[in-house]
Amino acid sequence: MTITARDDIESKTQKIAALINAARRLLADGQIVDLSALQGKVKELCLTIESNPPSQESGIKESVDEIILSLDSLARDVQSQFDGLAGSLGATALQNATKAYQATPKKE
Repeated sequence: MTITARDDIESKTQKIAALINAARRLLADGQIVDLSALQGKVKELCLTIESNPPSQESGIKESVDEIILSLDSLARDVQSQFDGLAGSLGATALQNATKAYQATPKKE
């Protein structure tokens, strides 16, 4: 692996780490996050690594391992937000159904 390729991979891992951190902050603030840019950057990193396999001593493996751990944390954050939204929507739907049932005229 050339120094240029290693620098390119390191740059890409840093950008991915920044995107993950930003996404986690937005999720923590309760905002919806579009992860398509992150997906594209991860794919780009994988293709770069595939075409320029790093040596064991390059330190790239550790950077990629950190990205994987960060992605796992982000996945948990997204799931948590989804579960919260689903719970809220489910409660609202139940309340609406209950109100509708109570408002229905009884047949005698």
